Amino acid sequence: MILFALDIVKEIKKIKTPDNIPLCIRIGINMGSVSVGILGNEIPRLCVVGNTVNMASRLQSTAEIDTIQLSRHIYEQLEEIEFDIKFEVIPKENVFLKNLGSITTYNIPPVICDVNQYYTF
Repeated sequence: MILFALDIVKEIKKIKTPDNIPLCIRIGINMGSVSVGILGNEIPRLCVVGNTVNMASRLQSTAEIDTIQLSRHIYEQLEEIEFDIKFEVIPKENVFLKNLGSITTYNIPPVICDVNQYYTF
């Protein structure tokens, strides 16, 4: 998911807008249990709900522009995963998440893509 998120941040900058203002995005990543189901009769919608989803939403809403904000659970898993690229993870203390309180989050700063398609920071 982190590599996918990095690609999203990079690719969104390539989208042309009518006013030539680059698009920006914020991404929050968390992991855990969720509930999935179809809600609604007239207009059925697939819904994913639960504390895990709420936390990811709060991470996204408090992230800085073009950054990926990770929960502690994701950050702890990073050491066990081998990536082909290097990226910097910056702890951010006392981030207030609505209904969750103040926590430490972990941020991957804005991505700059060089000519070799590697992520550099």
